[in-house]
Amino acid sequence: MKSTETNKKVFFHYPQSSIEENVPCITYYFVETPRDYKDPLTTKDGILYIDIWSKNNLNDIYDRVLYLLTTLSFYNGLSQSIDLFENDTQIYHKHLQIDVIGG
Repeated sequence: MKSTETNKKVFFHYPQSSIEENVPCITYYFVETPRDYKDPLTTKDGILYIDIWSKNNLNDIYDRVLYLLTTLSFYNGLSQSIDLFENDTQIYHKHLQIDVIGG
């Protein structure tokens, strides 16, 4: 994986070539909530976006990703999960949005 820091708050990680050539693949980025915009009633520190790409069943990879995030005390609840199938590339795609609390 090659990563690029676009600023001090958002990090993007992506494979060096196309997704189709690198499946299964996980891409992710984290958006930190600026201190001035935090809701005083919550402790949400940001949102972690994870995309899983595979030509086969995604469930094993998905389960492993959540297990690792839980083990690292980084997973505090799944905010959103979207399952997609891309007809043109025949690739399964799962998009996850995770609220990061107390990170």
